[in-house]
Amino acid sequence: MDVFTPKKDINGAAIVFVVSGGFFSTLGVAPAEAWMAGDHLEFDVEAPQRLGLRGVWVDRPGRGLPAESTVRPDRIIRALGELTDGL
Repeated sequence: MDVFTPKKDINGAAIVFVVSGGFFSTLGVAPAEAWMAGDHLEFDVEAPQRLGLRGVWVDRPGRGLPAESTVRPDRIIRALGELTDGL
């Protein structure tokens, strides 16, 4: 298994990569086999899920999902290092 991590810009924000559907076929994987992890529920979890990827929410403070959230992550972690635990 390969784990790809985004580069950071000078402000420390993750650089987002936009890929076409052919990206996954080039890698030989289906979108459902790919994971997107981030700390923004709508951008990092919900949007990738709409494209068929699995969305992982990084809840660093450990507060849990906001009560009003309609987004349901496939997984919730507190640190990126947990992403590969149990795989």
